[in-house]
Amino acid sequence: MSDKIPGMAVHVSVEQRSQILGRIDRILEKGWLMWGDEQDELKRKFCERAAVDYAETFNSATSAIEIVGTWLAAAAPDRPPYALVQANSFPSVAMALSRAGLKPVFVDVDRETMQFSGDVVEEALDVYDAVMVVIQHNGGYVTSGVEDVRTVCTNRGVFLLEDCSHAAGSKLNGVGVGHWGDAAVFSMAATKPLQTGQGGMLLTDDAGLVEFAFRAKNYGRTEMFQKGRYVQDGWNAHLTEIQAAVGNVLHESLDDAIDYRQRLLSIMEDTAGFGFDEIRLGLDPAAEPNLYKVPVVLPSGVSADEARQVFAEDNIELGSSIYNFVTPDLEVFSGRFDRLDTPNAAWLAEHHVCLPMHNRMSDDDAVRVGKKIAEVWA
Repeated sequence: MSDKIPGMAVHVSVEQRSQILGRIDRILEKGWLMWGDEQDELKRKFCERAAVDYAETFNSATSAIEIVGTWLAAAAPDRPPYALVQANSFPSVAMALSRAGLKPVFVDVDRETMQFSGDVVEEALDVYDAVMVVIQHNGGYVTSGVEDVRTVCTNRGVFLLEDCSHAAGSKLNGVGVGHWGDAAVFSMAATKPLQTGQGGMLLTDDAGLVEFAFRAKNYGRTEMFQKGRYVQDGWNAHLTEIQAAVGNVLHESLDDAIDYRQRLLSIMEDTAGFGFDEIRLGLDPAAEPNLYKVPVVLPSGVSADEARQVFAEDNIELGSSIYNFVTPDLEVFSGRFDRLDTPNAAWLAEHHVCLPMHNRMSDDDAVRVGKKIAEVWA
């Protein structure tokens, strides 16, 4: 039997490993592991890609979301503390906002884009006068709908948070994600498009928010270590210099990694004998997705389990879906938060799978996957 093609795998080249080890050696020689030049460099790179003014590093995107929620709850004490969250979002978003003192409300998404549209948000805001909207670029797909959502939020005075956890390197009209929200968060966890093992990044043009965020992740201190004054409640939510070194090296080849995945997708299409635009989700002519995931609509009458079994017969593993559940239906949220009707999120949970896609795949792997796609979608 042919070697297994995993649905997802992290690839760090020999050259990248050498560069990372060189940076780590310099960090250890300096003896300054918690804060320094590596994080400053990584923040600059994120700001330049998204064309925003400020960035702050964190130990996770979840911490960043919680800190943004805490800042917003304190900044708008007279507003209803509702936060509109996608019904197909990762559960940590609602968890973090709830801990911050906000009240998540789960709202349906657009079926084609897998995320909020302007119309969906407008209608939900008519029901819940929310202080925050969180749009999640699922699978790395950013669409023109984010511009409509931004317009709605601006007109209503609602804070827009972009959850770019899947979307490092994705672009819309040539601009990197993280540009459209009042703030944006990125995950740099081990399986993400740009990963540091664990980690998160906050982007914003708001100097007050980034100052609050730095203090919050630093025990509430105004400066690093004991010379700082303690002026607010805080966490220990730091990234390390070693993690940032990994991120800096991988960031330098992020666009090349995306180009490689685009080539793999083209090989799959050529082998299958048809263009995937008719079965793919999240497509937008103005967008350049990072292909972190390749979500496709299942053929009529074929379940996700059946598709996985057919691919497994040739030792091919499909990628994890986004998501195979409706978030407010999860046991942890049972009865805790408000929700609107979510038929599109429910349909997506049942009717899509993600093709295997990662930089450990070879051209031959892409051919094998393309042949299987032709069989399943015949």
